[in-house]
Amino acid sequence: GLAFNPFVLRWHADRGLIPEVFELGRQCPNDLTRYIRGDARLSDLSWVQDLRTGGHETATAKLLAVDVPLLGEGDTPASLWERDQMRSLAKLSNRLARSRAGGDAARAAAADKRADLIEDDLTLISAQRMLQRGTETGTEVALGAESLLSLAREKIQSASSSADEDGDARERTKAYAVSGLAVSSVLLRGEEAGGDGGASPSG
Repeated sequence: GLAFNPFVLRWHADRGLIPEVFELGRQCPNDLTRYIRGDARLSDLSWVQDLRTGGHETATAKLLAVDVPLLGEGDTPASLWERDQMRSLAKLSNRLARSRAGGDAARAAAADKRADLIEDDLTLISAQRMLQRGTETGTEVALGAESLLSLAREKIQSASSSADEDGDARERTKAYAVSGLAVSSVLLRGEEAGGDGGASPSG
């Protein structure tokens, strides 16, 4: 059977008491690290333990990879709010990783590359918030760059139809255009880097 520490962690995980798993794990950090590796239910949360133990490079990479809802909501895409939280945490974690790179040029360069990916994702998040302003429900799925460009075109066409008579519509058109240009810049950087327009999916 399981040793006592892993038994306690699994007992709580089996009952969906995920916050308690991490709280109890403070008393046995090595056991918690090993347990997380073997429990698929906690794999998307392993960055929590990485942050606690100073593994900021690993934590940042894992945070950038989180694109589904946390805490067992299946394979549906992450919400915009969740994407924003994960990328904001990744930004803070990556800053710590960069500050601890010291004279290691390779680690510093890797941190700088992650920083660019994070900023591109945050740009897409900001653009989506602008494009969906006034229609938010709080449950929006995070959109990729290509989808955001399509949305920007639709918003511009809709707002510009009344722009001649409506000053507010002209301002909205300008804001939608700025958002679309920001998304285009992200896509262009991704193409130049041989990527796909940032860490976000394009769908």
